[in-house]
Amino acid sequence: TALPISEAKSHFSLWCIVMAPLLAGTDIMHVSNESLAIMTAPEVVAVNQDPMAKQGTRVSPANATGPEVWARHLHDGSVAIALLNRGEEAMTITTTWDEIGLQSNAEATIRDLWARKDLGTATGKYSSKVEPHDVFLFKATPAS
Repeated sequence: TALPISEAKSHFSLWCIVMAPLLAGTDIMHVSNESLAIMTAPEVVAVNQDPMAKQGTRVSPANATGPEVWARHLHDGSVAIALLNRGEEAMTITTTWDEIGLQSNAEATIRDLWARKDLGTATGKYSSKVEPHDVFLFKATPAS
């Protein structure tokens, strides 16, 4: 990839949130291991391929040099959320359940989709430190 890994992950995460067609514009026979890992990350690709087929949207104001929050509702009642840092410095980005369309007092299980790791539960909001030009892509699944 010509992009740094953080930007490639950000790019791919947004493609998955907005349900864009996933096309590889590279020579697959000579793709780097890092690029291949991004294009084949199963839980990230699953967001793109979710059968609900409802496109995600930016739920925070557009911000050319700072944080943005993107969200996509999934067929199982969970929400995929991308915390995108468009800035030049690391920052903590917070989203609230109201912002992403969950009940404001709901408890939700948080799963990091790139690391494929459960991070515990959160109620009403979630925050993560995000490096410059990077993304934190996670899924919030409300308790039943």
